[in-house]
Amino acid sequence: MNKEGDIDEFIDVLISKKPGEKKTIQLEFDNINTNDLFDNLLYIFTQICKKKYNNDGDKVDIDKLDYKEINDITLYFASFGIYLKLNIYDIENYKNYSKHIEDKNNQHELFFSNNKDLKKLLYKIYIKNSVLIIQFDFL
Repeated sequence: MNKEGDIDEFIDVLISKKPGEKKTIQLEFDNINTNDLFDNLLYIFTQICKKKYNNDGDKVDIDKLDYKEINDITLYFASFGIYLKLNIYDIENYKNYSKHIEDKNNQHELFFSNNKDLKKLLYKIYIKNSVLIIQFDFL
């Protein structure tokens, strides 16, 4: 796919068909730093969920996505060369995991925001009795 446009146009074209093969779509950003790349990837994740898997208008219950839907989202990311890693922890297991991470008890939180390594950036979302951790890396 070779088309110039904004990120929302990219998302619309991306999800207009089934996920493609790994690294078959080229996504480029001009002069972007790691944090901005992470923010854009998180935006793409959010918009894919909202546009394909919303339950009532603009709302998505991430905890209700099934294996196929999650797999399709990861395949969309793989099609433009990004590995999407989603980990869901129950609250008790997360407490053990989070001992290594500064936790400010926010509902949504970006960690390691000064890091230059994409795979070390992560975002957490509290979902009922679980915590979703979102990470990205290059394939």
